[in-house]
Amino acid sequence: MNFKEFVKGMKKHFDITLGVNNFLSATESDYHRKAIMNIIEFDAWLHEKHGDYEEDHELSMKEIIEKEYGKKARRFVEEAIGI
Repeated sequence: MNFKEFVKGMKKHFDITLGVNNFLSATESDYHRKAIMNIIEFDAWLHEKHGDYEEDHELSMKEIIEKEYGKKARRFVEEAIGI
């Protein structure tokens, strides 16, 4: 996905407009010439929003994304991290 699609997806699925660059892996994005999500930063954001979902609710990142934001959001993240 290109940068414009990444920005659009972050707004659509997670209502993130400011600081979108924080969620990009600059090195990976440059190397692959497409937007690649920094999964560490995104996981930190998820923890800020939903607490310690792994321990408190025994949910994986994939599960919390789908539960809170839907299947399309989960697929967006999977594409953004290159799965």
